[in-house]
Amino acid sequence: MAKISGLVLICIFISNAVFAQLFVESDSTLQIAENQEAELAFNEGNTYFKNGSYNEAVVSYSKSLEYKPDFTKAFVNRANAYLELSNYLLAQSDFNTAIQFNNTDAKSYFGRGLTYYYLEKVKEALDDFQTSEKLGWTDERLHYFMGAAYFEMEQYNEAIKYYDHCLLINPNFANALNDRASAKRMLRDYDGAIEDYIKAIKINADLAVTYSNLATVYWKKGSLDEALANYTLAITKNLDYYMAYNNRASVRIEKKDFQGAVIDCDKAIEINPNYAFAYNNRGNAYIKLKEYSRAETDFTKAISLNPKFGAAYLNRGISKEMQRKFEEAVSDWNKAYENGILKAKNYIQFYE
Repeated sequence: MAKISGLVLICIFISNAVFAQLFVESDSTLQIAENQEAELAFNEGNTYFKNGSYNEAVVSYSKSLEYKPDFTKAFVNRANAYLELSNYLLAQSDFNTAIQFNNTDAKSYFGRGLTYYYLEKVKEALDDFQTSEKLGWTDERLHYFMGAAYFEMEQYNEAIKYYDHCLLINPNFANALNDRASAKRMLRDYDGAIEDYIKAIKINADLAVTYSNLATVYWKKGSLDEALANYTLAITKNLDYYMAYNNRASVRIEKKDFQGAVIDCDKAIEINPNYAFAYNNRGNAYIKLKEYSRAETDFTKAISLNPKFGAAYLNRGISKEMQRKFEEAVSDWNKAYENGILKAKNYIQFYE
């Protein structure tokens, strides 16, 4: 009989916040009579923007551009309003126009870089961020997002370098501390990660993701009680944090609190019924409770949500094996192997 696997996958969320009121340009220099209407509309747009009324700001900036079609600052500010509305393609179009009018404006390159970043075109984003840096812009947000881009590209040492630059400018930038800690975690500098996560929490005690990330590092170090406590703190900060419920369930499984793990997975699934990891974890808990049929049902649900979920195939195979469905178990282990779970080969060989 193959050894029962307690394989658990976790998901870590890295916070990359959009910064409100990025770099709205003001203008009070228009003196020519025919441009006064453009100036008035532009200033009206700035007022709307600063009050968080981004749709109204777009309307005012558009009106300004009707009066003065080459008004570069209006393109930049309308682009920023579109950014706040998460309309990244329209923002990118306006930043493109602004750069055509003034190709040495570092802020426009940074803004366009943000649109690429949020459209998941990280290399293009980094290119624009680097251009902004070459043009002399040293804003903390630029360094933060350069760090985030390098993180996404799995260049963790470079990410740390730019988070360092960001934190030299603003030592109280909690998100940068959180993300630098996560880069350190990826490099297995667990003590350095813990130090940064704790600093971030001291600055902003409401960062649920930071408690969750800190819990994960404690888990990696084998400090299960600290992990459990910090996942619980993450949940108290965000009652809908289904990933924290799921990860806490994983810790409970390691602590042999299998019923508690089921309860946590139930809550994660209640919040997000399409979260495959929670079904996989609950299935693991059911295996430990020897409820193999219920485990199989959960692994099947996880696979329906993610047909390439190799761990769920492996675990479903184990649940079937325990129900003496040996051929079906081997079939699942083959699927697990096809989807990157190399240890599944050991299970298959047992029945060859």
